[in-house]
Amino acid sequence: MRAYEQQNLEDVSQRVIRVAKGAAMMTDTEVEVVYKSGSTRVLSNETLADLQYDIMRGLGGIEFSAVEQAYAAEINQHFGHANVKTLVDRYGVAPDRAEQPLIGAVLPSADRDYVSPGSSDMGDMSWYAPCSMLQTATWASRAAAHSWGVVATGRTSIGHKGMMYAAKVMALAAAELVLSPKKLQTAQAEFRAALERTPYVCPIPPEVSPPQHKHPLR
Repeated sequence: MRAYEQQNLEDVSQRVIRVAKGAAMMTDTEVEVVYKSGSTRVLSNETLADLQYDIMRGLGGIEFSAVEQAYAAEINQHFGHANVKTLVDRYGVAPDRAEQPLIGAVLPSADRDYVSPGSSDMGDMSWYAPCSMLQTATWASRAAAHSWGVVATGRTSIGHKGMMYAAKVMALAAAELVLSPKKLQTAQAEFRAALERTPYVCPIPPEVSPPQHKHPLR
């Protein structure tokens, strides 16, 4: 079960549990609720996001070679246009550029008030300290996430360039926060204000304990 806000997630979860209990009553059976995991949405920090974006614009985009573009083009032949439409509609990429096999340009910053539907345990971490995430090009433009098309570029120069670019942006952002304490204070003040408006609520009930796994060799 997923929801953009924790309260919505709790409401949906309880409704599903009630449905299960109702089905158990109708069939004269029993239902048991077991919590396996849970995560909270990312608490965005615009101060850090703007800092990273400014650094990305200063660095410029990722330069991919003709060989890398040709390799990505081969991968794209096995996928449809769904991701191309996402690049245009969601990320603001020009239609002609969205057809390129690899897009290393710094795209417009258009994620304010946007909540990604993906799940990440970084979400809970972002409620304990100011956090920000960035995305870089590491796979072919048409490849679907979690597909073999992504794996096909992960251990190539394409994935390596995207990884090193992200590492450089994060390192420069961290250095800027050290050299500019006021900017760090601004990020912390934004973080505290967000927590005052919406306090953190752990999605896992307090009575639930982590699973105890026995070592397979014992």
